Amino acid sequence: MDLSSIQLDGIHTPSKREYRWWAEKKYKTSNMLILTDSQGILLVCSEPEEGNHNGAYNLVNKVDMMLQEMRHSTIATERLFLNADLL
Repeated sequence: MDLSSIQLDGIHTPSKREYRWWAEKKYKTSNMLILTDSQGILLVCSEPEEGNHNGAYNLVNKVDMMLQEMRHSTIATERLFLNADLL
């Protein structure tokens, strides 16, 4: 792992709802945050949540939980440089 910097990004994924032939196709979405090392290797991800919130919703709590998971799996989190892309 290359922990010279870690990358935080959000994933927005569409998922089809039950299709009714008489109605338009409807989509629901889900959002997740992911942390990767500088080479793009996945370190940890947040719990998925409904897509009616943007990726920055409850950001501080999500990142804290993700960092706790990293510490629990013996990945040092002190002095990490975090690059976040949440637009």
